[in-house]
Amino acid sequence: MNLVLRFLDYIRALSPALASELEQLVTAINKNFRLTSIPYVSTNFTGNNAMTWTVIASNVEKLYYRRTGTIVTLWVLINSTTVGGTLNTALQIDLPLEITAKQTSYAIGHALDNGGGITCVGILAGTRLSVFRPDISNWTAGTAAVRLTMDYEVSR
Repeated sequence: MNLVLRFLDYIRALSPALASELEQLVTAINKNFRLTSIPYVSTNFTGNNAMTWTVIASNVEKLYYRRTGTIVTLWVLINSTTVGGTLNTALQIDLPLEITAKQTSYAIGHALDNGGGITCVGILAGTRLSVFRPDISNWTAGTAAVRLTMDYEVSR
């Protein structure tokens, strides 16, 4: 980044108007390619119905996104969580409003269900990402982990 700043200083000395245009371009590039971390909020992690999904801050290894125009890439890597209560089908993550999906989107990922590795299916509707076992059966009580990446379109 220092090289870019030195280049902008050089251009500013030659042509302030061109430097202003380049600064706007650099700002747009930084905005469009920046990874944004989604802050940990315990209530954003739930099981559906009466199932509980306990996720503490240290379980969230990666939960961030990058927005490029109207396309969002979401990365989820959550380890060593606990599933309990009345078992059901979905582990759920509520995402920030600024990355609301324009339409229902799908992704395939990997999960651990009580220590056993499985494929999982992520379905994003609005701001809620629901993670299912591939056969839509109930999760097992015990330790769970979720790993998936998905691309989807936002409306604004």
